[in-house]
Amino acid sequence: MANTITVTKTTADQWKNPQGWFETVWTVSGSFADQDSVAATAIGEFDITVPGVAVGDMIVGMTIGGILDDATDQALSSAYVAAANTVTVQVMADDGTSIAADTLNGYTFKMLIGRPAW
Repeated sequence: MANTITVTKTTADQWKNPQGWFETVWTVSGSFADQDSVAATAIGEFDITVPGVAVGDMIVGMTIGGILDDATDQALSSAYVAAANTVTVQVMADDGTSIAADTLNGYTFKMLIGRPAW
């Protein structure tokens, strides 16, 4: 399985928020590379290394930048902390079709991860 993501930036810091919801947050950005095809009923998974994250940390938000094929195709994405230092990004087609190999190559993503303080 060739699915890879190139991470271009990760940061970890204490978030100075008045509510104190998170004791640490990570910002992660990068781009997709060498993506395998994703069948209409399947989920494509990409593991990325984010130093310091642990199971129980939350993916607060994620965005993927790019236009699929003719701009009428749709995809869903999600992410979760799979293990210490590992985040799994998932992508699946939302319109009943597949995502052809290398369609996502070069698409960028940004992610915010938080460690709950409660």
